[in-house]
Amino acid sequence: MSFFSKLNSFFTSCDTNTNYESFIETKLLTPNTTTGFKSEITKHITPSFSITSSYTLSDKLLKYFSFTSTFIGPNYFIQNTIDQERNLQNRFTAQINNLIIKAHSLYSKTNGSYSQLELNNPFLGGNLGYKIISPAIKEVSPIQVINYVKKLKNIYVGLEGIFTTERNKQPELGISLALKKESPTSELALTIQQLTSLNICYLRSFNPLIKMGIDFNYSLLTKENNSNVYLLLKSRRTEIRSQIEKNGKIFTSIEEKMNDNLNMSLSVESDLIKGCIYIGMGFSLLN
Repeated sequence: MSFFSKLNSFFTSCDTNTNYESFIETKLLTPNTTTGFKSEITKHITPSFSITSSYTLSDKLLKYFSFTSTFIGPNYFIQNTIDQERNLQNRFTAQINNLIIKAHSLYSKTNGSYSQLELNNPFLGGNLGYKIISPAIKEVSPIQVINYVKKLKNIYVGLEGIFTTERNKQPELGISLALKKESPTSELALTIQQLTSLNICYLRSFNPLIKMGIDFNYSLLTKENNSNVYLLLKSRRTEIRSQIEKNGKIFTSIEEKMNDNLNMSLSVESDLIKGCIYIGMGFSLLN
């Protein structure tokens, strides 16, 4: 089994139940766009360990470089990334029986630092999740999230509570509710975030090659709304993703698998209102 096959198998085997965050699936259709040039080279040191170097030269001649190490064990996954600004990002995932443990930390001088711990475990026929987020700011207390998802026939029902506290203030509790109905060819999800915003997401698979999605967001406070349309065309070697936003922006990415080790990509970002077009290209080499 190849390294990336192990990576995919690890994550899919860890999905004991649908968790609360998986209600919104349009991220699977979101284009992976970049402006300028991007290269990514991965070297397999052992079947379970690899290192990846990524280099990006944006259309504004801004350079970005990162170095990533990835290790996959029988029941755990470790990944560390450092960039040219010495920002360090760490990810850890482990499975102990049915318990899924995920940890994520970011140490950055410019973007802010934080650490996050997430636990997911089957409970009463559903999935119980707990998450704690600790920003590296003395005045900000950790944010705690508890959610629960249960499937009733072909409908998923989810409930989430977010606890926040600030110095010299009373603790606050935000409640979110989610519903998702599935069929063999479609998904319809409705989420009410902390009783202030509404999200409706619809996905439809027309055949194994074509999938389409619609995402609608509405603020119950400001009465503002936003909507996106997604399109995915996927064959054995080619994948095309497109996103059309309400404000007239269109994002498209094309990825072509040249062989088992080389992938080429082309992306286009266009603004129909301003009449601007940005083009990016890149490659990913597995060695």
